[in-house]
Amino acid sequence: MINKTGVYIIAEAGVNHNGDVGIAKKMIDAASECGVDAIKFQTYKTENIVTKYA
Repeated sequence: MINKTGVYIIAEAGVNHNGDVGIAKKMIDAASECGVDAIKFQTYKTENIVTKYA
């Protein structure tokens, strides 16, 4: 994937949106203002990755 400048820039948002769509949208807007080509988010549910006995 190459854009006009030859480099495709992807912003890594991770889970910093805390599951809040409103925060995620603000992060998209901020990344867009910085000129990135894409933004990547991650989501997970703690109960799916950690035992209740931990």
